[in-house]
Amino acid sequence: MNVNKKTTALDKFKTLLRGTHEPRQYMNGLEFRAIGGLDQMKKEAQEIIDVYQFPLEIFKVDIRVRSISVRELPERQEP
Repeated sequence: MNVNKKTTALDKFKTLLRGTHEPRQYMNGLEFRAIGGLDQMKKEAQEIIDVYQFPLEIFKVDIRVRSISVRELPERQEP
């Protein structure tokens, strides 16, 4: 059985963000651990979100483990 998985903004984002270890599932999103500087990774992540207009948010930054967590924004319901 061949099931086509829908590619999400988070899947596309994951391929664009560099300088991280393999992301892991975290609170309905993904956690990316920095190989280099955390501040630079956070800046690059926000630039990717802005440039590609991905419906994503950085919802947690953990300086202890040098990671950012990103999740998809809920779809807006039209009134």
